Amino acid sequence: KENRHKSEIAAAMAFLIDREIDVKMWTPNLPPVFPAYILDNMPNFQIGIITAVRDHAYVLKNFANKTPEQQKNTKKAEEFLRYSPYVWLMSKKSSFGLAPSANAQYRKARSELLKYNKTDFTVYDADFDVYLRRLARVLRLLIQKNDSHIIEHSQEFLDTKADDVFYRTRGYAFATWQIAAAAGFDYKTLLVQNNVYNEWTYLLSSLQKAAELKPLMVRNGKIDSVFGTNHLLAQTIIWSARWLPLPKFKRKYRKIMQIKIEDLTPKKLINFYPPQAVCPNNQAALFLPESSAVPPLARALLEIDGVTGCLFSDALIGVSFAENANKEDVTALVLAELDDYFSAGGEMLQVAASQADLPFMEALADSFIRPTLNRDKGDIKIVAYEDGVLQLQFTGHCAGCPYAQNTLNNVIAGCFKRYIPQLKDIQVKA
Repeated sequence: KENRHKSEIAAAMAFLIDREIDVKMWTPNLPPVFPAYILDNMPNFQIGIITAVRDHAYVLKNFANKTPEQQKNTKKAEEFLRYSPYVWLMSKKSSFGLAPSANAQYRKARSELLKYNKTDFTVYDADFDVYLRRLARVLRLLIQKNDSHIIEHSQEFLDTKADDVFYRTRGYAFATWQIAAAAGFDYKTLLVQNNVYNEWTYLLSSLQKAAELKPLMVRNGKIDSVFGTNHLLAQTIIWSARWLPLPKFKRKYRKIMQIKIEDLTPKKLINFYPPQAVCPNNQAALFLPESSAVPPLARALLEIDGVTGCLFSDALIGVSFAENANKEDVTALVLAELDDYFSAGGEMLQVAASQADLPFMEALADSFIRPTLNRDKGDIKIVAYEDGVLQLQFTGHCAGCPYAQNTLNNVIAGCFKRYIPQLKDIQVKA
């Protein structure tokens, strides 16, 4: 660790808010009476900047060894930065009733960041790792959003939304560039000690290029077109280039791990089999967005767009996703989080007590039991659980199968009793 008078990251975030709100004019919430109301690209550019600042407030919140006051400052700053950028004096959601303006809320966020810096800032290596993981993740998400827009709209004769996507991403790039430059000051000693100064300089250069890309007119031309430029694709290429130094940096002191994948798309589920267990033997836990006391890895997975739950066990990690989620995106982001987690040491998840509720049992069945039964076009339906007795039904080809009792004893009971020690009996209903 290293002691510094203040965090340059927090100072850069406060500077960016002041720049957009007070030095310049905040344009996304301007009413029609203002001439600047007709602006289109500037509002998206500014929203991109504030979105990047908000994401970095989340990073500050997860830094280690903050004082209780600093913890409160970062939490408040993130909450204020989540405020809608379009509110001026009235909120449409409250039937045009009076509401605090976006300008006022963002100024409050800046005030909290300045308060954060009134306490001496201690630099920890682990905090830089938190910063890198979050940076790599948001870069992947932005690349995916650009790619999605290209795929869906590049065939259109005139894509009127391309400039919105482009300038919002460009604003995000500008803010990330400024904050990354500040992070270089905070973690200069670490960068030099790990001999990754060249990679860091390359990263900053790539961020700068993305921030300074200024076409006369944004076009989302066909990818295979000879004459139609695609500025979103050019932006994506630069974003991809800037992400490259991050794995290089991590490889200096990490070992990349191979993780096997089992795709269970019909169940909207993906099983990941890491070479290292995340739970002690015969233990498992299910975490949902509404769960309390969620460990860091589970929280990181649940924050991925489309993820609805994650099951941790001594054998696998099952990640369920929403109907409208992009499976490839979910898989890539989960693998990135797991790689970061295990490469950084991956502490064993301690399960306080075995769960014994229907959602947990359904999750166990989805990951461990149904894949086997579904291969023979069979399934089970969990009916009820009460006083240690689980009731279920065989469905599909399993109903009436002469080997059903065998399946019950070896596959179903073996799984449930392994992870639910308080389970007394399993009863099959006709």
